[in-house]
Amino acid sequence: MKLSVKMHPAGWIFFALMLVFTPAALVVATLAALLLHEGGHLLVMALCGAKECTVEITPFGGMADVSGYETLPPWKKVVCALAGPALSLLGAVPLFMGWIQDGFFRCFFVCNLSMALMNLLPVFPLDGARILVAASEKLGLERLVCRITQGAAYLFALFLFVLGITGVFHGRVNLSLFLLPPYLCYTAYQSALYTRIRGVGYRLFLQDEKRGEIRPLKAFVSFGRPGKLAIMRHLQNVGRNTSAILYICDADTGIVTEILTTKQICHNLISE
Repeated sequence: MKLSVKMHPAGWIFFALMLVFTPAALVVATLAALLLHEGGHLLVMALCGAKECTVEITPFGGMADVSGYETLPPWKKVVCALAGPALSLLGAVPLFMGWIQDGFFRCFFVCNLSMALMNLLPVFPLDGARILVAASEKLGLERLVCRITQGAAYLFALFLFVLGITGVFHGRVNLSLFLLPPYLCYTAYQSALYTRIRGVGYRLFLQDEKRGEIRPLKAFVSFGRPGKLAIMRHLQNVGRNTSAILYICDADTGIVTEILTTKQICHNLISE
C-alpha cells in the first residue's frame, strides 16, 4: 500500500499545547497510541485490497482517505472502521489486567483505552459514525444516518464547550475544551459532506447501463466548472434508472465547452 502521512494545522497546535501544559511522557504516549490505532485501520484496509492511503493527523486522531474505499462492500467498511478501536482496546489489555501500575506505560495504555472509547462515539469524524453509515448502506439509509451522526457531533461539541465553561467556574481551565468544539464541528461537517458526495458518485457509477437500452435522462447546465458540492446537490435525487448529463458552458459566450456523461460525472465526484 502506498502511504502518505501529514499533520493538520490543528494537529500541530493541539500537540504544541500538550507539550506546554502536559508532561512530555503523556505527549509521546498519545502519539504512540495514535500510531497503534491508525495501524489497525491501515492493516485491515491493506488486507481489503486498498492500494493508496493518505492519513492526516488531527486532534481527534488520524483521518484516512483511502482510494477505492467506496467500492468496498458495507461489511468490509465496518471491519475497516472497527479495526482501529479494536487494536486500541487490545493495547489497553495490560491496564485491565493490572499489569501496569504507573509511569510512561500507564499513560500509553490509558491513552489506548481513551482512544478506543472516544472513537466508538457515533459522531463524525470518529469511527463510530463511519460504522453506522456503512452498516446503513444495505437499508439505503446512509444519507439519513450521515445527517444524524453529523448532528450528534454538533451536540457533542456543545457538551465539551459547556464542560469547559463549568471548569472555569470551578477554577480549572482546560484550553482543549474550548479549542476542540469548533474544530469538531468543522471536521464533522466536512466528513459528512465528503461521505455524501462520494456516496452519490459511487451510486451513479454502479448503475447498470446496458447497450441499446433506452432510459430517462436528466440534463444539467453549468456556466463554468461546478464544484463537487453543487454537483452532489443536483444529482443526489437522480433516480437509479435515470442517466445524467452535464453541459459546461463558457460564462461569457454561453457556448458549450464540455459535456460530461454519467460515468465522467461520477469520476469527478469520487476522485480527489
